[in-house]
Order: sequence, then structure tokens, then C-alpha cells
Amino acid sequence: MKILSLYIDAFGGLAKRACDLTEGISEILDENGAGKSTLAAFIKAMLYGLDGTATKDPSTNEFVLYRPWSGGRFGGTLTFATEGGTYRIERYFEDKRGANKHLGEYRVIDTATEMPTDAFGEEPGRVLFGVDGESFMRTAYLSSRGIMAAKTGDISAKLGGLDGERWDMASAEDALALIEKRRAEIRTRNKQRHGVKLLDVAERELEATRARITEATAAAEAEARERQSITEAEGRLAERTEKLNALARIKETADRRLGEEKARREQLAELSALLERDKAEVAALSRHFPDAPPSAETLSALDADLGEYNHLTTVAARSTASTDENPPTDEDIATLRVLVKEREDARAALAAQRTDGTAGEAGQAALPFPMLAVILLFLFLPLGIFLLWRHAKQKAAAAQAAEAARHAAEEARAQAEERFADANRRAATALAAVGLTPDANSSDVDALYTRTVGVRLAAAEQKKTAERREMLAERIEGVLSAYHDLPRADAIGVRVDALRAICRKLNERQALLIEHSTALARLNTAVTVTEEPPIDISEVERLIGLLKGEIATITADIAAARTRASGYRAIADTLDEANDLYETQAAEVERLNARLSVLDKTAAILTEAKDALEARCLGGIRGRISAYTDRLLGKRFGEVRLNSDLALAFSEGGEGHGTEFFSTGLRAIGDICLRLALTDELYPNDPPPLILDDPFMALDEKNLAEAISLLSELADTRQILYLTCHASRSAKG
Repeated sequence: MKILSLYIDAFGGLAKRACDLTEGISEILDENGAGKSTLAAFIKAMLYGLDGTATKDPSTNEFVLYRPWSGGRFGGTLTFATEGGTYRIERYFEDKRGANKHLGEYRVIDTATEMPTDAFGEEPGRVLFGVDGESFMRTAYLSSRGIMAAKTGDISAKLGGLDGERWDMASAEDALALIEKRRAEIRTRNKQRHGVKLLDVAERELEATRARITEATAAAEAEARERQSITEAEGRLAERTEKLNALARIKETADRRLGEEKARREQLAELSALLERDKAEVAALSRHFPDAPPSAETLSALDADLGEYNHLTTVAARSTASTDENPPTDEDIATLRVLVKEREDARAALAAQRTDGTAGEAGQAALPFPMLAVILLFLFLPLGIFLLWRHAKQKAAAAQAAEAARHAAEEARAQAEERFADANRRAATALAAVGLTPDANSSDVDALYTRTVGVRLAAAEQKKTAERREMLAERIEGVLSAYHDLPRADAIGVRVDALRAICRKLNERQALLIEHSTALARLNTAVTVTEEPPIDISEVERLIGLLKGEIATITADIAAARTRASGYRAIADTLDEANDLYETQAAEVERLNARLSVLDKTAAILTEAKDALEARCLGGIRGRISAYTDRLLGKRFGEVRLNSDLALAFSEGGEGHGTEFFSTGLRAIGDICLRLALTDELYPNDPPPLILDDPFMALDEKNLAEAISLLSELADTRQILYLTCHASRSAKG
């Protein structure tokens, strides 16, 4: 069918407008508001009439939308040619709200005879193209204003009964919705909108219990450290007490005016003994450091390395627990997929044999007109006997045929059952070899492959962690090897702690050595000034005051440490209870995750079945869309997907993306390709004119050039009316 010309008396903002169309592309380049979209609507009105309802809303009442702006007869004519001849549609509408779309003047004229013809009814478009007006606008009419392609009843009928499968798709969608509802009770995909669900609460409670366990474990370790610090502090307290007592004796001697040299010498001897002991302790501690004690920077770097080493140790323990030592190979996965597919095919064949059983005995041929046979038996005995004999013979033949058909069906079912049993046995054996259940399906095999990839990645990460941990251990050992006689222990942390304790004790002993050396020097000076030198009472009192202050501080530190140790013990005592609670909560989290996994797997199976059903109904259109998208965009997107409502999407890496993820320009290209594929599929022999109302507005220069080039190719096989408002989008170059 080709449109030859049209004339508009009055339609919307157009009046007294004539237009001749040619073969191929007929382009109308005009400014905005010139009536290009109205012209396209006029063509649809001539072919199908106008729809109107009892409302003034232009979006639902075409009479209101296209009522002439400046008066005149509402309508016009359209001349078209078909293989049967050339015809002219004359249609004028009555401007009444709520009117029937065919109300007014209408006739089709055969231009060869100038006589009316009723060959096209009230809607020539339906007769010419086999679809209603809505289907025509959603296929052959491409607009920049957003009339998107979508399924209608006529489109469904021409696509081969897509609605016949819709109930199955609807059932699948209902089931998917119910699965999502049940899933949302456990965990929602949008926490901001739907709040916390059962699994979230269980995981938070589990995490809180884990924190309690960590806290209790840390408290037990802290208590041990506090007990050790108390022991060390008590040693220092005893030492300070001993010194205080010594100074007290010196003061007592001084109070007796240090009357005798013996007392002074004893005091000097006592301090000398303390000094020698300090020197011995400093010397003993210094033996650990042949060159010099480690600097504060060295200890800080050692602590940082030890912290990272302990962290990597924890990470390595977790990753080792989650790594499968013998994951299946890619060849194993490929073999599983083949065996599962063979079993599914055998199951389908067996199901087909069971449902295609014979109907039992074939119906016996009935003797026509039995009453007539009885009458003839009495009136014409020979003829009656013949009819009865033929009836019996037909009945026996029918029974024999039914029995043969039943035997054939049973033999076919037996063969199908044998094939299925063999395929099921081989598949079950292979599945069990990799730890799957015998009835696992393709989705389970895919999930196994995903887990296998995860195990391999985890093993690589575990190796990297081990190498870093070994490097840190070598670096720490390198630092520790410079110091002698550290405690022998497998744990690096124990040796680092021992080094830090030795450094701290050495600093303390050196301070005491200086203090005692100073005190002894002063006493020696006092003794050697005269034969009976006086004792510096003020210095002794100062030393006693210092020692008492140290003793008070140490005593307070011991009391505080005992208080902290008691608090840590109270927390550590909750460890057993926390461990029991953790096991219970972990079981609940595992149960909820198992339910969630079952729901997700079920949804995946339903989605796969739904996609397969859609592929059977829409495969032809998808192929055509792919050809057009490849022509316009190249191989930029994955597999084309199309659902039962003709909603377009693309699949990339197993993940589907609807056109809402695309830019405005890419959505326009997708709609163009879908429309072209629909027109190819719906109108294979005599396509209607393709009406393009500036659909390329959102395309960039490269995509626009490809689209214009495609129009030139399509113009060889169909008529195209191209409407645009900008010379840069002209199809004439």
C-alpha cells in the first residue's frame, strides 16, 4: 500500500493543505509548530477515524485535540494505491463531544470509476494492514513525543498468539512476586525504604554476641596482664620499702647526731651495696644489647609490624577455613552441564509420551440409521442382513486398530522411560562426584561454578596474605636477632613484649643507678670532709620523701590494678554464656540464609522458564531487533531481550538492563529498532507507509548519520514519510 496524496480541509492547526507523496522517502522539512505531527495524525484519522470520549481532555479525546482552530470542514481526503487499484478516502467528522469515531461523512472512492466502494469498511487501515489504529500507531508511526511500542490485541494476534502464553507468564510473574514478598520478610533489597528484616536483626544480634565474646576474651587477657603488673609493682614496692628503711636507719643515726664513724661507714656500705646491686642489674640487662638498646623509633616500627602480622594471621585463619581444597575443574563443570541438559531433554520427551497416550479403544463405527435398518430388515430381509453384517465388521476393525495403537504407544513410552533412566543415572553419578544432590539442575551447576571461581580467588588472596605475613615475620626476626638472650618462644609477640619489658626495666634501673650514685657521692663527700664528717640530714630527708612518694604511687597503682583486674574478671566470666548464645544465634542466621537461598534459586528457575517461554514467542522479533541495533550501534550491547509486553532490554554478562538505564539518544535508537522489527514481522508482504515524526532529535551526529543511512536502505522496500524541523536531520544530505 502506498499513499499518493492527501488534502486537509481543516484539521487542528492545518487548513487547505495539500501534499503529494512519492516512492521511497518523502521528506517534509518545516519549523516547529508548522503542523508536522498534526499531518501524521491526519493520516491515522483518515485510515481509522477519531476516538472520542465524554471529556474535554485532549489526551483522551481526539475530537477535542484536532478540532479545527479556525473553522472549516473538519476532515479531508487521502488517496492511496494497492495492487487492486487506486482509491480516495473522503472523511469529515462531526464536532461533538462523546461522538463515535466514525460519526460524520465517510466514503471510499474507486478513482478508476469515481464510484464509492465498501471494500474497506469503516476502517481502511484494518483491512489494509490487519491491525487496529492503536497497533498502527505503535508500529508504523515513530514520534519524538514518546508514543512507545507496546503489545496490543492485534499485534499479539499477528505475532502468532502471544496472548495464548500470557497466562503462563502471568502465573510465573505472580509466583515471582510471592517469592519476593517472602524474601522481603527475611531481608529486603532496599533497607532505606523498608527497614530492618528478620535476617538483619539476627545478624546484628550475632554480631553483638561476637563482640561480647571478643570483649570477654580480651578481658581475660587484660586480667592476666594486670596480675603480672601487680606482681612487678609489688616487687618495686618491696625494693622501695627496703630503701626507705635504709634511709630511715641513716636518719636515725643522724638523729643520734651520727655519733660514730662506724654508723657512717655502715650507711655508706649500705648505699654502696645498693649501688653495686643497681650496677649489676644494669649490666645484666645491658647484656641483651651488645651495641645499644633499641631506640623509641625502632620499638614503634616493631609494634607496627607486629600489629600488621597479627592482623594477617587472623585473616589467613579465616580464609583457610573457607577455601575448598579440591574444587571441580572447568572440564568437570562443562561435563555436568551436558549431562544435566541430556537428563532434562529426556524428561521432557518422557512427559510428552505420557501426555500423548492413545485415547483407548477407537470409537466403533456406528451403523447409520439403525431404525431404518430394522424397518428394512422386515421389508427387505436380504438388505437388512447385509447392513447388520457390515456394522459388525466395522466394529471389529475399529477395535483391532485401537489395540495396535495402544501397543505402539506403550512401546514408545517404554523407550522414553529407558532413555530417561539412563540419562538420570549418568547425571546423578556426575553430580554426586562434585558434592551436588542427584536431582540438581542447571542453576545448581551454575552456582557450583560461581563458588569454584570464588574458591580460586580466595586461594590467590590467601597466598598473597601468607607471603606478606612471612615477610613481616622475617623483618621482626631480623630486629630481634640483634638482641641476646630473649625468652625462647614460638610466638613473635611474646618475644617483642619481652624486649619491650627489658628496655623498660633497664631505663628504671639506670635511673636508680644515677640516683644512688648521686646520693652515695654526696655521702662520701660528707664523710671525707673531716675525720668525722657530718651527715646531710636534709638530703636524707629529701630521699626519704622521694621514696615515700614512690611507695604511695606504687601502692595506689597496685590498688587500681586490682580493681581493674576484678572488673576484667567479671567480664571474662561471661565468656561461656556468650559462646552458647553465639551458637544458637549462628544457627538462626544459617536457617534464614538457607531460606533466602531457596527463595533466590526458585526465583532464578522461574525467571529462566519465563524467559524461555518469551523466547519461543518473541525469538523472531529479537533477531530482527539485533540486526538493526548491530547496524546502528555495532556490537556495543549484549543479547537483546524482549518480554511479553514488548518491553525492550539488553543482557550483558548475565545481567539484564532495561532501556531506562540508557541515555535519551540510546533509548530513541532502541525504540526505532523495535518499531522496524515489528513492522518487518507484522507486515512481511505489503508494509504500511512508515511515518517518522522527527524521531532522531536526541541522536548525536554519528548515530544520526547511521539512522539516515538506514532510512535510505529501507526506502527501497517501503514508503517513508519523514517529518523534521531541522536541516541537520534532513534525509537528503
